[in-house]
Amino acid sequence: MTQFKDGEQVASMAKELWETVLSDEESAAMVRKIGLSVFTEFSDPEAYIWINADEVITGEAAKKDSMVQLKMAWEVGNGLYSDKLGLTAAISSGKMKVKGPLLKLMKIVPLLKRAHTIWPDVCKKHNVQI
Repeated sequence: MTQFKDGEQVASMAKELWETVLSDEESAAMVRKIGLSVFTEFSDPEAYIWINADEVITGEAAKKDSMVQLKMAWEVGNGLYSDKLGLTAAISSGKMKVKGPLLKLMKIVPLLKRAHTIWPDVCKKHNVQI
C-alpha cells in the first residue's frame, strides 16, 4: 500500500467518501435540514471539495459559496476521516480553521462517525495506507 500521491487522488477519494455517506437518505436529510454546505481547502497536497446534501464537487469548481469554509492540511482531514482526530480537537488546536456557523458544523458529527466506517474501505480500494 502507498500513501496519498497527489491532490487529485485526495479529492477523488474524499468525493467517494462523501458521496457514499450522503447516499444514505437519513444522512442527506440531516444535511438538508440544517441547510449546510461546506467548502474544504486541503493543503499538502492541495485539494478542494464542496459538499451539500445533494452534491459533492471537487477541484476548482468546488470553490463556490458555502455556509461553512474549512481550511486544513490533508493530514488533518485524513485524521478526521479515519477517526484518529476528533472534530472538536482539530478546531480547538487550530489545526482546522473554520469560517461560518460552528454550531451548524458540529451537527454533522454523526456523519463523521459514518465516514469513519467507510474511509478504511475507500483507502483499501485505492491501495492507500491510512
